[in-house]
Amino acid sequence: MMTMQGKKSSANTGKGNLIMMQKIEARYGDAFQYGLVGPLDCRARIMWPSKPPYDSPAIIYIGPDGRSWLEARPPSSLDLPADFQSGPIAAEVTLAGAAPLQLQLTPTIFDANISVDDPSETKIGFRISQTPIVFWPTSSEDSEGKQVRVELSLLNCLHEAFVGSIKFTGFGYQWELSDLFNGRSESANSIRNGLIDSLATTLLTTTCGADEVQKVVDDAWKISRLLSFALGTSVSGCVVKFSQGERSQLHSYYEWPKFGTATNAREFSFFDTERTPGGLADFLSVACANFNRIESSHLPSIVIGYLEQARSNNVSDIRVALCVFAAECFSYQIERANGVTEQQLSSRSIEQKLNRCKNHYGMAFIDRQFTGETRANVRNPLMHTGQIPSMNVEDKYKWSQEMYMLVSRMVFHQFGFTGEFIDIQNNWTVTRN
Repeated sequence: MMTMQGKKSSANTGKGNLIMMQKIEARYGDAFQYGLVGPLDCRARIMWPSKPPYDSPAIIYIGPDGRSWLEARPPSSLDLPADFQSGPIAAEVTLAGAAPLQLQLTPTIFDANISVDDPSETKIGFRISQTPIVFWPTSSEDSEGKQVRVELSLLNCLHEAFVGSIKFTGFGYQWELSDLFNGRSESANSIRNGLIDSLATTLLTTTCGADEVQKVVDDAWKISRLLSFALGTSVSGCVVKFSQGERSQLHSYYEWPKFGTATNAREFSFFDTERTPGGLADFLSVACANFNRIESSHLPSIVIGYLEQARSNNVSDIRVALCVFAAECFSYQIERANGVTEQQLSSRSIEQKLNRCKNHYGMAFIDRQFTGETRANVRNPLMHTGQIPSMNVEDKYKWSQEMYMLVSRMVFHQFGFTGEFIDIQNNWTVTRN
């Protein structure tokens, strides 16, 4: 297992934790109690079934469950709690400077505050069905020709690969990746109990035309795959803020597939600030430029998903199986991209595919143990019996780490990355692909 160098005293760690939590509260303010983002002040016209429509001051926020919520006061004539969970409810929500937005709400007791002494203080949380929620300016003339700034606050993206920010180009846009908090180890220790999966830790920003917003968000998802791979974390989604001119319009939440947490990032990250300075920026510049080129034929996002699941699984046989799936999937897609037919591949073993990657596609780093022993000693018993009787627990851990590193180097190779990275299977030494 990886050893941690330069351990801090408990006093320093406690101070670091306190500073980090203060930074979180400074960023989110009162919204920290709500979860991810909010509250945004608005007005809501709520059409409750069998009741007259009514207007109410309201707030919108993204809750700790990653869902969108609207909190409003019920009319004094409403008989609570008898009608409390009737629904669904239609609502028209207006945010200052934006066109009204039609929403579907589900009444719930989440964050309900029913005041007997003062009915004016009674509030109910309504779950908002659709996501994302986007408010745009009321006048198209006001926004015409103006660039849109897109800020994506990434979730579950703790890392030690950079401090401050890095800039890189990819998918036709200039991107900037910024660290929201300092003190990575402190933040992991402080918020791992439930909060780490629903706290924005990294900011990804760019600017684009109004008609390019959806493409930018789609590309941000691809960048999240690259970050999940490079940083040993699992970026699970993002909160998005769109700004145009002086107007900042809504934060919305995108939930992306999530495998594991960021708590194991220090063991699986390929980059850090001290030993591979600039490594993450170099990787993103190369990988973003090549992601679209190989995604349709090589399916790297699926392979990255297998690797994420492997590193977060506690069962050694399952870790091995997931690494084998990743190697099978990637070597198969590489063959297909190089003109080999499905019929030809139907009779090729994983050893043969890896051998061809080594001998024909420039992957000289593929060791003989994978081209000569994988099928007979690992793949076949695992697929046919569900276990690997020839290996003890320590052997399985070692083999899964080695196979994880092998597939990772194949991913580096296909993205065209030749820079330095941390070899997690070789005592975390720095090497070059």
